[in-house]
Amino acid sequence: MYHRTFKALGVAVAVSLLAVAPGAGAQAPGTLAESLFYYEIGGGRPVSRAPNPQASSTTFGVTGVLGLGYSCGRFDPITSVTNQMQNLGDEYLNQIEAAATAAIAALPLLILQRANPGLYDLFQNALLRAEETVQLATKSCEQMEAEILAGRNPFHEWMVLSRGNDWRLVMGTGERDVVRARDTVESNAGTNGIPWVFGDHRGGQNMPPLEPVSDLVHAAYNVIADRPPAATGTAFTGAASDPPIAVHWTSPEQASEWAREVLGDLSLATCTAPGCPGQETTTGTGLPPKVEETSEDIRPILEQLVSGAIRSTPENLTSVSSANIVITADTVRAIAELGPAERHIVIARVADEVALAINIEKALYVRRLLLVGRQLPEAAAAGDLSDEIVMQKIAELEREIDNTLFEVRVSREISAPTLLKSLEHSTRIQDRSRRIHSAPPSDARPTTDGTVAR
Repeated sequence: MYHRTFKALGVAVAVSLLAVAPGAGAQAPGTLAESLFYYEIGGGRPVSRAPNPQASSTTFGVTGVLGLGYSCGRFDPITSVTNQMQNLGDEYLNQIEAAATAAIAALPLLILQRANPGLYDLFQNALLRAEETVQLATKSCEQMEAEILAGRNPFHEWMVLSRGNDWRLVMGTGERDVVRARDTVESNAGTNGIPWVFGDHRGGQNMPPLEPVSDLVHAAYNVIADRPPAATGTAFTGAASDPPIAVHWTSPEQASEWAREVLGDLSLATCTAPGCPGQETTTGTGLPPKVEETSEDIRPILEQLVSGAIRSTPENLTSVSSANIVITADTVRAIAELGPAERHIVIARVADEVALAINIEKALYVRRLLLVGRQLPEAAAAGDLSDEIVMQKIAELEREIDNTLFEVRVSREISAPTLLKSLEHSTRIQDRSRRIHSAPPSDARPTTDGTVAR
């Protein structure tokens, strides 16, 4: 019983960690010696596969808002000054302007100055006020343009980013009055939102909020699936030709929800007027809860496989496997041969290891999705604001992975290397058994013709 128990345990722990997955192309070691070598070289693939090796490189056209040609030189100073003269709110100055206009139509300025010095001075003061206003507005525009053309983000908050987008809009729509353009930007106060990765505007009045993490993961998932960034619903149906990422998520909503729960997210607005979305923060829970949740899903299925309550079909075995850890029918039979206590320990350990592998692979895919999402035109146009959030979340994700793997390493270092030691022990038992039964026992005093040799 001692020999059979350790042999079964060795096979169980060996087969439980063989690297293979649907479409992964890995082949499981078939013998105990191969399993020993497998662990000595460090297991299966050292790097996760691409989310979708069949995805083609796609070129995205920049939206009309982002592609507008803009230049402060397009504003007409004459139009701007004329409008300022026309828009002077003071009723008295309006009356003076009307009188001055009539006087100028009949007399040169020199005659006007001599004939009516007071009227001439009021007119000149109004003109200077208009020119000063135009100069200030043009300076604001030119500062904004210089920062935009320098390739850096001149804004420190998303609300100000929306105003910068309004400047781009006004500069590209043919408005010739710089003061009117400035007033338009100020009156909008961020209510127009900003162009976002789904091809619409977000964050403004009566618009959905900006959610950088979930939005970028959603859009990037669709890019990998060769779909428009804003597409929703199932992208893959579980076919054999589906890419590896479809093993974890079949829709962008599933991927973005997982990212939000692990990393957290921000709900951002570009305005504070009525109808603007609220500013919210969603905290992430990290990887450990996800690992535990997955382990709890795997364990009862594995127990049913071992007990024989369900058959070891490829579908059932896949449901308790990961891309790098496969459970085979031999694994199930080996675990079933263990005693009740050992069986319980192995089932729990295998379920935890498979769950850990699944969620680390998910985390690596989310990391790649965030990197893809930050390259989308609208996210790139947001400059440092978008980059800062993405890189911060990627750093958090990498810390989660590092911390999880650190815990695994510590656990292995403070305990015996169970897998390899079990295999080595099983090998020694088999070798000893072969040596014992390799030849019949010899007798130092054999009998010959009925006589015992001396």
